Amino acid sequence: MSLLSAPLALLLTLRANSSVARLLESRQAWGKLVLHSRGLASILVNYVYPINPQAAVLSVRYLVIIGWILKGQFRGESEANQESLLKHMLTTKEYQWIMKEQSSPKYGVAMLSRIRQICTL
Repeated sequence: MSLLSAPLALLLTLRANSSVARLLESRQAWGKLVLHSRGLASILVNYVYPINPQAAVLSVRYLVIIGWILKGQFRGESEANQESLLKHMLTTKEYQWIMKEQSSPKYGVAMLSRIRQICTL
């Protein structure tokens, strides 16, 4: 029994270390997302809002929704929860565009492309 305990303990330690490393990597990725979202929100406030306030507000809403959609996808929440969030946060026209044009895993990508389009205009 003592011969098996050392390799087994090493195996469990390696698995625990790899789990902690994955957790750390995911926390760093989420932190980068927050940092870049703040930077983009600052750009929208300083450059887009003076020219077109409605477009800037819509873009910031999209930024907020992206965070909530990602959280829901990571936690395995139902698609109905994500659709409910979109319905409450967006105008009817924007909600219909998202529902018609995009599939549920692509909501975040659709919103990022819409933010790029707004910034370009």
